[in-house]
Amino acid sequence: MAFVREAIVYVCVQVWESLYNRADQAERGMYITTLLLHPRSIGTIRLQSSNPQDDPLIDPKLLTEADDVHTLIDGKCTASLAASSLWGVMLP
Repeated sequence: MAFVREAIVYVCVQVWESLYNRADQAERGMYITTLLLHPRSIGTIRLQSSNPQDDPLIDPKLLTEADDVHTLIDGKCTASLAASSLWGVMLP
């Protein structure tokens, strides 16, 4: 499991470096995102074998519930409206 945590941290650092920590950014900006705090989609975690050293089989089943998709779309629309009221421009 230590590898998984290191991989997540590595990805997060890579995302931060590529998007937010760039020396060539002369302008300030704002980052708006949507996320599901309480998703209705339910995934599974199963044992791959009886060997405790084997990684589990994880299937998050992301966005398998229509409510989750609708919630994200509503969040995107709300974010676009917020940006529009701040800058007068609709986000794509």
